[in-house]
Amino acid sequence: MTSPATPLKPAAFRDPRLAPLLRQAAASDLTTTTVPEPPVSTTAARLRRAQVVTVIVLLILGAVAAIQQFDLHAQLGATPQLAGQYDRLAGIEAQLIEARNQAALRTLGVAGADPTTALNQATAGLVAAAAARPADQDALATVSQATLAYAALLQAPASAAELTQADHMLSDTLQPTLQQLRSALSTQTSQRSWSYNPLLLWLAVLVAAVGLVLATIEVAQRTHRTVNIGLVLAVVAALVAAWLGLAGVARAGDAEQASRTDTFDQVVALANGRLALADLRHQLSSAVVARSASADTQAAITARLKELSLSADLPRSSTTAVVTAYTGVDAAVAKGDWTKVTTQLTKAAPAEKAFTADLTESTNSAISTGTDTTQTALNALMGQAIAALVFALAGAGAGYWGISRRLRDYR
Repeated sequence: MTSPATPLKPAAFRDPRLAPLLRQAAASDLTTTTVPEPPVSTTAARLRRAQVVTVIVLLILGAVAAIQQFDLHAQLGATPQLAGQYDRLAGIEAQLIEARNQAALRTLGVAGADPTTALNQATAGLVAAAAARPADQDALATVSQATLAYAALLQAPASAAELTQADHMLSDTLQPTLQQLRSALSTQTSQRSWSYNPLLLWLAVLVAAVGLVLATIEVAQRTHRTVNIGLVLAVVAALVAAWLGLAGVARAGDAEQASRTDTFDQVVALANGRLALADLRHQLSSAVVARSASADTQAAITARLKELSLSADLPRSSTTAVVTAYTGVDAAVAKGDWTKVTTQLTKAAPAEKAFTADLTESTNSAISTGTDTTQTALNALMGQAIAALVFALAGAGAGYWGISRRLRDYR
C-alpha cells in the first residue's frame, strides 16, 4: 500500500537583499554551479594608513617644535651682544670727543690736561668692538684709520686751527660712522625672527590633533575596540611635545622682552647720557677757546643740560651733581667770563668722573642682568627642544606599535 505523499513545506522567508547573491550563485545547468568570491577586506590597508598618518603628524609636530626652539636659542644668544656692542661704540665716540676736549683744555693751560688717555681708550674700544662683532669690522677699520689722523692733530700742542680741523674730522667722519653702526644695532634689535610667532607651531599642533583623531576613529571602527593603548600613548606624547614647544616660545618672548628690549633700551639711555656730557664739555671748551659762544653753541649747551636733567634712566645723585657743576660753567659762558669758564671746567672734572663711573657701573649691571635672564632662557630652550623631539619620536613609535598589534590580527 502506497503511503500518502509528504506535503511540501512552504519556502522559508528569504531576505530580498539575498536575491542578487542567489542569482549569482544559481546553477547555469544541472552540472555547473558558480560561487561568488568573497569581497576583499580593506581593514589591513586602512590600519596601515592610520599607522602612517600617526607617525607622520607626530614627526611634523616634533620637528616644528624643535626647529622653532633651536632658532629662538640662536636669536636670544645674540641679544646681550647687541647691547654690549652699542655701549662699546658709544664709549669710543665719547672718548674721541673727550680727547678733543682735553686737547682744548691743554691749549688753555689747564694742568694735567692730556688727550692721550682718551685716545688710548678709544683705540682699545675699537679693537674690542671689532673682535666682538665681525660684521662691523670694515666700518671700524675706517674709524681706526681716521683716528690715527685725528690723534696726530691732538697729541702735539694743538693750535686753534688744528682743533678746528680735528672738529671737522670728528663731525664729518668719526661720529657719523659710529652713529650709523649704533643705528644698525637698534634696527636689528627691533627685528623679530619668525620663531617668536607661535602660529606655525599651532598649525603643527592642529595637524597632529586632526591626524590622531582620524587615526583613532579609523582604528576603533576597524578593530571594534574603543581604546588602543599605543594611540593613547601617542596622544599623550603629542600633548607633551606641544606643551613644551609652546612653553618655549612663551619663555623666549619673555626673555626677549627683558633682554632685547628692556636691557637694550636701558643701555641706550645710559650711553646717550654719556654722549650728552661729552658733547656738553665739547661745546663749553670750544666756546672758551674761541672766547665767544654763538647762539647755536648756547642752544646746544642748554639742550644737553636739559637732556641730562630730564633723563629718568641716569643715576640720580651723580647726574644732579654734574648738572649743577656744568650749569655754573654755562652761567660763566653767558657772562663771557672766560677765565671763570676755564676754572669751572676744571672744578667740574670730579663730578664728570663720578657720573661716568656710575654710568659704567649701571651699564655693566644692566648687561649682566640681561645676560643672566637670557642664559636661563637659553638653557631651558635647549632642554625643551630636545625633550619635545624625544616625546614626538616616542609617540610616533607608540602609535606605530599600537596599530601593529591590531594588524597582526588580520594577517
